[in-house]
Amino acid sequence: MVSGATGRTVTASAAMIGFIHFHILARPADYTYPCSGFINLVYLAEADAHLPETMRAGDVEVGIGFRSLAEVLTFDLSPDERLFLQAALDARKDAPR
Repeated sequence: MVSGATGRTVTASAAMIGFIHFHILARPADYTYPCSGFINLVYLAEADAHLPETMRAGDVEVGIGFRSLAEVLTFDLSPDERLFLQAALDARKDAPR
């Protein structure tokens, strides 16, 4: 499977580890969407090859990219993000303990 946003292939064994439900409490007057929220699914997958020619220009993602685990562990993550990171680490066989 190739991600059009990142241009990376990922293993077919991607597993959903959770989801995030966003709910917009105060919709602006010009809000044109029928729903005031959305759900993002969170998956664990291993990145393989990089195929930049498959990337979609102007997609909805902003600042997407891959980071090393050592770098991610230095980020100022929210409690929810830390739970997803821990779930992903727990699912990896080679994860540092």
